[in-house]
Amino acid sequence: MSRLPNVTPRQMINALHRAGFQNERQIGSHFYLFHLTKNLRTGVPMHSGDLDRSLMKKIIKQANLTEVEFRQLL
Repeated sequence: MSRLPNVTPRQMINALHRAGFQNERQIGSHFYLFHLTKNLRTGVPMHSGDLDRSLMKKIIKQANLTEVEFRQLL
């Protein structure tokens, strides 16, 4: 399996929207998203630059997605 691509916080949020997540709230520079049918929550920091791969993996895991599914959502 190849490495995850570099993504910005906005690209991560757009991919999560395609996966069925909706914006729940924003606290400071962090967006929190919620999936209604799966009852899942995850947060994405809206900082400049790309997200670290370790943080991306944690967000993907919280969203109950595989890396392959995430790549298809990009």
